[in-house]
Amino acid sequence: REKVELVLHAGDFVSPFTFLEFKNSNCPLKGVFGNNDGDKLYLQEKFKGIGELFPEPYQINLNHKNIVMLHKEGLIDALAESQKYEVIIYGHTHRTDLRKIGKTI
Repeated sequence: REKVELVLHAGDFVSPFTFLEFKNSNCPLKGVFGNNDGDKLYLQEKFKGIGELFPEPYQINLNHKNIVMLHKEGLIDALAESQKYEVIIYGHTHRTDLRKIGKTI
C-alpha cells in the first residue's frame, strides 16, 4: 500500500475549521483558493504548518511533471492547448472531468 505524499486541492475550503481534517491526515497540502473562500489571509494562517494556499493559477513541478491548479474552469482549454502542462487540476464544478489533449491530462 502506497503512502500519500501530497494533497493537491482545487479550492473552496470555505471555512477555517476544514484545516482540522487536513491536519489529521498528516500529509502536506498545496491548494488554490476557490470562489467560496472568504477570508483568505485567515485561511492561510490556519493552514500554516499543514500546507500552503495560493491564488490561482498555481504552478508546481512534481516528479518532472508540470502541473497547474486553478479553481474555475475558464482557462482550462487554453492551458491544455498550450501543451505547457502535463496535468491540469481544477474544481468549481464539483464534477469529474477527465480528458487528454495532446500530452495534457
